[in-house]
Amino acid sequence: AFGLWRGAQVTLTPAIQTAARIVVVAVLGASVLGHLEAGRIYMAPAMLAVQGFGSYLFATYARRADAPLSELARLAGRSAAVLSLGALALGGLAVLLVPVLGPVVSGASFAIDRVVVLGWASVAAATAWLQPFASLAATRGAQRRVFAIRLVDAVAAPAALWVGLAWLGLPGEVMPFVLAAGLVLAGALVRLLGLA
Repeated sequence: AFGLWRGAQVTLTPAIQTAARIVVVAVLGASVLGHLEAGRIYMAPAMLAVQGFGSYLFATYARRADAPLSELARLAGRSAAVLSLGALALGGLAVLLVPVLGPVVSGASFAIDRVVVLGWASVAAATAWLQPFASLAATRGAQRRVFAIRLVDAVAAPAALWVGLAWLGLPGEVMPFVLAAGLVLAGALVRLLGLA
């Protein structure tokens, strides 16, 4: 049962991103999605580092299953803050280096948008905020609650993106920022409800 719920939870992040891509293509077209994806690919190393550290924390919490929840919750809070700030710092550096590293990623004929890179850096930071709390909750047997909270995010983020793009006329560059907002909200809910 644990593996089933954890596996279901892991599928939600790509499902949310896929739904967001569908919204962008449906409302703004494939070319806008191409610009967004270029920024995501550029920021992929930072996102992978955050996810890797999240996996390390999961193993750390599992090893310390006998420790009081309050102690591990404080550790998760510190980890979330440090990881988020680190991801934002990497994102700031990545934004500054777009003129140098952007052509390496996308080729000289395609310019990566700095705002989009900043958006994906915010997704990395928001993931870093969520990961420690979600990992701790899962090791304490609350993987169903974490899944339910992320399922709310999976519906709310693409819906909010649809409203922003189709009804409010916002530019496509808001996509990663909307995804990041959903992750921050999910992290707060996991901390509040998943670790109750």
